[in-house]
Amino acid sequence: HHRTVRLFNMVSDATPRTFSGLLVLVLLLTLVVWSNIAGTDAVDPSPGCTNAPSEGQLGYGLGPGEWADFRRRPPGTQQRTHRLHLPTNYDTAAGAGVPPPPLLLQFHGWGGAQTECGDRCRIEAPQKGFVVVAMTGFGPSGWNSWKHGGSSDSPGPLGPVCDESNTEGYCEEYASSGCDCSQADNCWWTTCFDSVAQVLAVLDEVEEAVCVDRDRIWATGCSNGGMFTFELARDARSAPRLRGIAPIVGLPHWGYSEGPSSDGIKMMGMWGRDDKVVPPISNTDDPDKTVDSTAWYYTSSDRVMRDWTSKKGCVGKGRDPVDGSKNWGIGSFGNKLDCTQGCAERADGYRVVGCIFDGKHECNWNFIWEPIFNFMLDDGGSAGITVTTSKPKYGFSEEIEVQWSTDGPKSDSYQIRLFGGPSAAPSVLIVDVCDGSGCDGGPVNGGTVTFGVDTGSFPIPAGTYQPCLLLSDQENPLGCGDSFDVKKIPNKVRKKAKVIPVESNISPDSPVGVKFSTPKAYHRMWIGIYDRRDVKKKKPLDGTQMYEWLYVGCNDNIGACRKKPKNGAVSFPPVGLGTYYACFFLDRTSYDTPNVVCKKFRVKGKNSIIKNIEKAYRYDQEIAVQWQVPGPPLSDGSIVLYHFRPGQEKILGLKKSVGSGAEGTEDFTAASIGINESYWWPPPPGDWQVCLVDEISPNSSAVVGCERFKVKTIPKIYYEELTLEPRAAYNCGQTVGVRYQSPRDLFANTWMGIYRSEQVVDGQVSDPDSNAAWLYAACGTQQPDTDSQNCEDRRGTGTVRFDGTLGPGTFRACMIFYQSLYHQYELKCSENEFVVKDNC
Repeated sequence: HHRTVRLFNMVSDATPRTFSGLLVLVLLLTLVVWSNIAGTDAVDPSPGCTNAPSEGQLGYGLGPGEWADFRRRPPGTQQRTHRLHLPTNYDTAAGAGVPPPPLLLQFHGWGGAQTECGDRCRIEAPQKGFVVVAMTGFGPSGWNSWKHGGSSDSPGPLGPVCDESNTEGYCEEYASSGCDCSQADNCWWTTCFDSVAQVLAVLDEVEEAVCVDRDRIWATGCSNGGMFTFELARDARSAPRLRGIAPIVGLPHWGYSEGPSSDGIKMMGMWGRDDKVVPPISNTDDPDKTVDSTAWYYTSSDRVMRDWTSKKGCVGKGRDPVDGSKNWGIGSFGNKLDCTQGCAERADGYRVVGCIFDGKHECNWNFIWEPIFNFMLDDGGSAGITVTTSKPKYGFSEEIEVQWSTDGPKSDSYQIRLFGGPSAAPSVLIVDVCDGSGCDGGPVNGGTVTFGVDTGSFPIPAGTYQPCLLLSDQENPLGCGDSFDVKKIPNKVRKKAKVIPVESNISPDSPVGVKFSTPKAYHRMWIGIYDRRDVKKKKPLDGTQMYEWLYVGCNDNIGACRKKPKNGAVSFPPVGLGTYYACFFLDRTSYDTPNVVCKKFRVKGKNSIIKNIEKAYRYDQEIAVQWQVPGPPLSDGSIVLYHFRPGQEKILGLKKSVGSGAEGTEDFTAASIGINESYWWPPPPGDWQVCLVDEISPNSSAVVGCERFKVKTIPKIYYEELTLEPRAAYNCGQTVGVRYQSPRDLFANTWMGIYRSEQVVDGQVSDPDSNAAWLYAACGTQQPDTDSQNCEDRRGTGTVRFDGTLGPGTFRACMIFYQSLYHQYELKCSENEFVVKDNC
């Protein structure tokens, strides 16, 4: 555009003889420049693209990616603060040969302000190339709002927009905001000032001072702001200036759904299925009408889609499916979004899209904003992003190359993500474009990434995926490519795969050897050892609950090697007495895959390395581990207790060094472990494995021997017969003492928490960590006693005293029996509330 301006300056200095020729040249060059930039899309640069703002003008002094607040008072109204954000590539966007950026007008919900949009406006939209103006509506402090059809001029075409018998309205709150309440019914609830005129005044100023594409002006808003975008689309003053609207949990009042007054306006709406504030689905006798939880009537989303589709002269009722590659990233969120569209038959790209999402009256989810951004950038407004794969289908364990490019700024923070996967377990797979040698020459704006052997997500699970380009610190794609499929492992391969333990009966002191074979090998095939109780019909019930596992190609847990043998053997350390299954997984990407075969084996005999381990221990019982090494003494040994967490692999639970030697005994107790160490005592109930490990070097260790045991659950008598007795009331700042009585002595890590009464429902607390105060009941502190270090004084009766830090309010006391490591709780709360007075 600046090149065009300079050519016109040449024209102004030309002689009459050269004027006509130069004018033709200028016009031709203008057409060539903008047609090359924007393809077939129209481009309408604002006056701000020609002249930099002067001091005191909007945007003066702002650089790319920066923002500033500005205040404006339209005549006869109220002063309001708005916020201008410039895109991160604004210097480029305002320069010659690059199209001007789109403009996004953002409108807050009822009672909000220009700050409500947060990082969506401050970071994401500018990174996607938008100029953003977040505005503030009229109203008294805390009551900022937007006037739209029915909000302050009810009754409407179909009568009052609310059930007047259930509300008195809010007109009096807006008496200072242009409302004459003598004319109002009980349904008025927003400002009476002209919000459309307010927006147009700011828009005029923005176009004059800031470089934007006047053909790509979008309006979006949450709740009341979303309702207002419909007003902008139907008002003849504002509609011709909009490219489209994106209302979020906002719908027109009943009787005010008219569709756009200009045919060129697109729409993507997002509405919560369980929204009680602005219900999108009819909950009345009229399928086109909804009513909120108080009194106000709205138009159903289905009726809005129908009205917009018919107003634009399209066929259908706005219920056409949204699928295929033209889905604006909607498909990457699985079942989160249920979307339909109207005007799909139009060749000019104008669409009406409506989505019902799984949620309530909420505006900030990624599955809301990602499709909206993609929708707004779909018409040529993006930075020329392409993301492609070489073919539509790939075999399992086949490497996948993704080519990408963007006309946007170079960066070393781009990522390619694959959204999709198995329908039962959608996933997101990520590769940074700078992995390997992708950015050796510095930041990039194009290249190829490979989802292959060198990436942790390989092989990719069978399923359908969509490749997208993102910035690493963002969740919303800059652009996406066509979907592709990854095939399943053929059934004939799975049926012929075999796994065979070397011995069917193994000594508890011996390693476990397992052979395998398969007619076709894949990368990162692996074998896991499972307890017989965790395998049903020769399939693991929970693939994460293995005792040991190894990649067959590498004979390790890392999987960095590229080997994929068709047959061979792996060796596992001793696992302890019991009956097990060895399970051979052809597919490393999913624990519940059908691509697994299992074979049973037993570990029998006397364990001569780990001795005298009981089959089961009471919760909080001492665990004494006696060990002996049959061969050379240990270099630097440890006794390690591993725990099997539900839904996850086994984890390190407790560990004690035994040094060098050939035998010894180690006790695991509250005194020897300490309740405030990284692994807390007592160990939680469940399955455990105790192993003797020789720490041969800092980077090498070997399991010498293992045995299994259980820890029992906490007996119910501890918490069912416990009583807690706080006083009825305490003064502000007074120490709160809560007396407890238990039929048994407390455990080492039993603690008491103080909760606000509303947090305790039916005697339970949903999140015990969200307490107002807490102390170990045995110590009366948040640390072990300085003398005993382990709170050994664990009497069944006592008083826990909180030092007066509780603020005013109504509370309950709860005793927490904390089963450590993964936040499993049993608890008992006081039957009576107590009050901390507000008399400070």
